[in-house]
Amino acid sequence: MADDADDAATPLRTDEADEEATTPLRQDTEADEQRVPLDTSLTSPSLALSVSSEDNEATERLWRTWPGRNRFYFNGRIMLGADVAQLHISSMMILLPVVLFCWRYEGPSHNTTLYVKIGGGLLGVICLASLWKVALRDPGILPRRSWENRYTDTEDEHYEPLLPEGWRRFHDDETGLPYYFRESDGETAWEIPQWCATCCRPRPPRSKHCAVCDNCVCRFDHHCPWTGTCIGERNYLSFLSFLAWTCVACLFLDGALLHELYRADKAEASTVQQALVDWATAKPLAAGLALYLSFLLVSLIALLGYHLRLVALGETTNERVKGVWKDKAKPHDRGCCGNYALLLREAVPPSRLPNMRRRVRRAAAAAAPPDAADASDDGGE
Repeated sequence: MADDADDAATPLRTDEADEEATTPLRQDTEADEQRVPLDTSLTSPSLALSVSSEDNEATERLWRTWPGRNRFYFNGRIMLGADVAQLHISSMMILLPVVLFCWRYEGPSHNTTLYVKIGGGLLGVICLASLWKVALRDPGILPRRSWENRYTDTEDEHYEPLLPEGWRRFHDDETGLPYYFRESDGETAWEIPQWCATCCRPRPPRSKHCAVCDNCVCRFDHHCPWTGTCIGERNYLSFLSFLAWTCVACLFLDGALLHELYRADKAEASTVQQALVDWATAKPLAAGLALYLSFLLVSLIALLGYHLRLVALGETTNERVKGVWKDKAKPHDRGCCGNYALLLREAVPPSRLPNMRRRVRRAAAAAAPPDAADASDDGGE
């Protein structure tokens, strides 16, 4: 009887009750799935990594496509000229004498020695900073038109990678060098006036294509191997500043060393030769540094004076050597004072180079025709 009472009190569970109890929960779950779709592709780190790697494989930094001989460092953040090794040698030619001077110089007193060493070290730092300022600055490069139209946003609809209209190119049988012929008047020339055959673009006045760096440079002065780059309109004033500071540093260090040698020579020498021998015997390191700095000072003063004279004449080194303005009027010449005033107050023009660190499509992918790309895709499948 107790068992029967328990069975009567316990409700019976049927399939219909189970379906009614579970159906509302299933509907809510299906509604939640419809409201919040699960898309794991948006948050998958492996998929994002594969997409970025594919983009990197299809593109490259713009500086890697540069057609000139410039050297790039730190992923395109620094651009130097073609003579990077010579630039490091120039840096050592400045740094090593300054370090030896600060190490071995002995003045008449402790305070004098300290002040002279500090002054020599500061001048050495200024000279190195001036040298690298010239080397790191764009001298005024004109990008090649084929490279500019392919990899930058500056597109020229009339660009043709050929010669100007009416000019034809031939090669000399004896030398094998190219020369150019103008059909209108039959003129032949080794170079087309105001036209760069390498860059396939008209050259602005006073510009030239540097054979070392393989670039066209505006207001080209010369290619300086000591700075490792060209000297043009954007770094000419920095180059003069470098020469001036180096002359001041050589004069200061050389004067201090000569004074030290003069004090070290206790005996009065009868001849100059005997005095030099006594100096070299008493302090050989100071004598060697003084001789090196004297030679460097004379060379730099001569070079600085030559360039200051060119500024007064309103010419560049390239124009002076080639005699471009010989017996001709110079339209840009403003006189001696006017040329110096223009050099000092003229603002540095903006660089014509684009951002070298931005990504562009690789040359092979950009140059491949669509049909070839489709064919390769079909073959891969």
